[in-house]
Amino acid sequence: MNKKAKNDTIVSIVDDKIFHVLLDNTDETVLSYLSFNICHNRIPILLLGNRVKIQINGSYSKKGKIFF
Repeated sequence: MNKKAKNDTIVSIVDDKIFHVLLDNTDETVLSYLSFNICHNRIPILLLGNRVKIQINGSYSKKGKIFF
């Protein structure tokens, strides 16, 4: 599996742990979910406009995981 890590911006909140994230290099939005460590440690980084680091799977580039 080829995974890419990127710094991007939260655009909208879909659910409690699911977000639309705008990629920096393109005008694409990616559906992203929170990693277990962020949920477990209750890290408060998720507001609209915040910068997050997401990990995108190389085979399906429309989903990502927010890990920091």
